[in-house]
Formats: sequence, C-alpha cells, structure tokens
Amino acid sequence: LKEPFFFMISYDLNDYIIQPLKELDKDICFEINDKVSSKINEKIPLEKNALTFKEYEEKFNILQENIKEGNTYLLNLTTPTEIKTDLSLEKIYQKAHAKFKLKFKDKFVCFSPERFVEIKKDKIYTYPMKGTIDAQIPNAQAKILGDTKEMAEHTMVVDLLRNDLGIVSSKVKVEKF
Repeated sequence: LKEPFFFMISYDLNDYIIQPLKELDKDICFEINDKVSSKINEKIPLEKNALTFKEYEEKFNILQENIKEGNTYLLNLTTPTEIKTDLSLEKIYQKAHAKFKLKFKDKFVCFSPERFVEIKKDKIYTYPMKGTIDAQIPNAQAKILGDTKEMAEHTMVVDLLRNDLGIVSSKVKVEKF
C-alpha cells in the first residue's frame, strides 16, 4: 500500500499503537524538520531526579555481568528520570528546536536531531549517531572521528546496523562511514 503510518511501542513491550497518518489521533503531534537547528536558544528551568551513584553502579554491574556471560556485547544503560518543570508538555513541544519531535497525547514529549532509519525508492538507509560533541567547535567532525573510543563505538554501531539490515534485505553496503 505504501501508506505512511505512525508506529510506537513501549520500552517494556506492553503497549503499542499503529495508525495510518491520515487517521492519527488528534492528540498525537509530530514534526519532521530537516532545516531546523538543534541549538538551544533559551535555558528552560527544570529539576531532574537522576539515579544515585549507588543505583547507577548496581545497574552497571548487572550489564557488565551480562556482557561477561556472553548474553550481549553492546548495551545502552538507560533509566527513566523524573523531570519537574512549570512548562506544559505543549509548551515543551513548541519550544523544542529539533529536527524530529513528538508529543504523545498528555503522556510525554520527545525530540532528537537524529534520523535513524529512512526508506526511499525501495532502499533502507540508516544514519547511526554515536558520541556527542558541540557542532560549533572548530573541526568538531575531525575531532570526534579522531577519538579512538568514539571511533570504536561508531564502528560497532555501523556493523550492528549493517548486520540487522542484512536480515531483511538482500544487499547491504556502507556507502558513507
């Protein structure tokens, strides 16, 4: 059919939604803006309640054990973080300067500078981002690509995605590393 649709699944895999864009619930808003700068223009007051070091260390040690046991070789340690602000979800959504943003009902807002997957003319493209650097730093790209740790992570992610795409496609190649 080649009909655009919205698909989202919860982290715990207990909930999901799939809707054609033309039938998308009115309280789901999204934008895809290729020309938007992700630069933050104003400081937004917020209070975050992150993990304590002890809580983080416990989670980190579990991940390390799973790597040692061979259950995985790449993990991303994430955890929900409560954030308090006077701004509504609608205001946060409006103020977000991001290429990709979503406001899902009255539950959450998310935004990102990253396009992870794109399908064009029967080809699947992926654009992995690994590492973080301020793009305003002179020679930012050369600096991050010259960092041994950052390059190792990038190489691993490119290889993982190449392998994953190989499961669903007949021909996979890295056109731009």
